[in-house]
Amino acid sequence: MAEGNALVPAFMANYNARFGKPPANKKDLHRPLLAGDDLENAFAWKEQQRLSQALTLQYNKVIFILEPSEPAKAAIGKYVTVFEYPDGRLAIRHNGVEFAYRTFDKVR
Repeated sequence: MAEGNALVPAFMANYNARFGKPPANKKDLHRPLLAGDDLENAFAWKEQQRLSQALTLQYNKVIFILEPSEPAKAAIGKYVTVFEYPDGRLAIRHNGVEFAYRTFDKVR
């Protein structure tokens, strides 16, 4: 590992010499994160799926069965959003309400 780390500065210099180019605008346009910025949901993969009459939806070859609740029943026939986070977690939401669910894996 030490030998690899010793090669990094030369590699970066070579890489930047070949592929680096000056920015179109030299002004730094980055801004600090605000208290309301939600990076967790911003970096989640989001997909819309229609909720069936049986409170089920299919995502990534898996059937998700929502637990019966008033908000879930109100979402029948509507599109809900499936959030897949980089760490592998999933969430199913509609109008800001997250639903409890269980899965049925068709592939097994």
